[in-house]
Amino acid sequence: MVQHAVEDSPLECCGLLAGRDGIVSARYPLQNTLASPTAYSADVGDLFCAFKRLRTECLELLAIYHSHPDSEPIASRRDLEEWHYHDCMMLIIGLKKAHPVCRGWWIEGGLVVRGDIHDV
Repeated sequence: MVQHAVEDSPLECCGLLAGRDGIVSARYPLQNTLASPTAYSADVGDLFCAFKRLRTECLELLAIYHSHPDSEPIASRRDLEEWHYHDCMMLIIGLKKAHPVCRGWWIEGGLVVRGDIHDV
């Protein structure tokens, strides 16, 4: 996930993390069709394939990740306005500092709560 963010920089990357019982076992990198340093929109075909694999492999969607190439890993106004997945975590990889920083966020009903993430 972090490698994906670094490779796609200076553009935002995006992808899905899936698994069971809160433990990630699969990553699905997605193409950012906006090709933007400040926003992302996942390719519809990539999303279709990823969700098909989730169902086939009996996995749960645990997190959606994206990068912030030039800012801190904090949910932006746009991130919050476009968030529709309240059962999974938003992971943001910040590339502003010398070493990438990853933070997780739970977002529901206008509330943003920092989530615990381990071994990222």
